Amino acid sequence: ISVRLPPVIDNGASTAGWSIPPVGSDFGYWYQTFSSSPSGFQRNLQYSTHPLNPSNPVGQRTDLSSFQIVGNDTVYTSYGVDTPLAPAFPAVYNYTGSGILSQATDILSVLAWGTDCNGIGYRVSHSTFTPFTGTPASVDVLSRSKLGPDATTLANIKAALVALGNSGITALVNAMVAAAQDSGRDG
Repeated sequence: ISVRLPPVIDNGASTAGWSIPPVGSDFGYWYQTFSSSPSGFQRNLQYSTHPLNPSNPVGQRTDLSSFQIVGNDTVYTSYGVDTPLAPAFPAVYNYTGSGILSQATDILSVLAWGTDCNGIGYRVSHSTFTPFTGTPASVDVLSRSKLGPDATTLANIKAALVALGNSGITALVNAMVAAAQDSGRDG
């Protein structure tokens, strides 16, 4: 498993030798399956991203998060735009919210990506603290399956991130717990 520190932490030093995700590999729908900063009131968090301009898949992209609240089947959404910080920092995006969250900004960095032992895609990301909403920095595991990556792959991801030797990232990795995914949004 190829991992790196968020370039905002090490100015991109650990990106050397890191496998950059293929263009478009993260487009589509993802389930948040593990997080160092889970919200006790949210469940069934899904994330979707697509190119803002389909003719420029390496440019800005949409950022749509949707979730339900425990005990309520209403789906809530949050929309924003991700602006790439490439080429200096590949797979790093400056997020800007929209509407009532237009002042919400953070930097999202892909730390690892691939497929688990069952061939299911996963992505590990780091988000910086969001001052406008007070959302803490986090490390999140997203998967193409709401079950998340298999246990062996998840253990290997955690071990590889801890092995990078950064106390802040290690603390976030050690704080990761399963995010609530149930059948509330099944078809």
